[in-house]
Amino acid sequence: MLTSYEEIFCQEVVKGESLVDAHRVAYPKGNYSDKQRHEEGSKKNKLPKIIQRIAELRAPVIERTQRTLETILDEIDDLKKAGLEKKDLKIALDCLKHEAKLRGFEVDRSDITSGGEPVTMETITLNGKKIDVKMGGNK
Repeated sequence: MLTSYEEIFCQEVVKGESLVDAHRVAYPKGNYSDKQRHEEGSKKNKLPKIIQRIAELRAPVIERTQRTLETILDEIDDLKKAGLEKKDLKIALDCLKHEAKLRGFEVDRSDITSGGEPVTMETITLNGKKIDVKMGGNK
């Protein structure tokens, strides 16, 4: 079981705070230097119960994000099969690209071209993993 301080530490790490800042928020009364906070934060971050709790806190976010990515990729597949004019396909793909960005996905490269060239959307990156969503030309 975690102490209330350890729970706060885990929540701050999941929010994206550095180990130093997570330790500072969780243990505000301690008289620590930044170096000491880094050392203490690093120690805490290696404890099995801390690792497990951070994973538990991240799991629902990862699950929601993956489902959202699957939905976006399904919509891209639907667009590929829809037989839209290149101009309309470009607009639809642009909307999906912007939606992906708004949902927190990093769209590594999204080349959307037309005018005789294939309409393409190269990749979406999720948690550092590139997912190929190349699209060829459309009739």
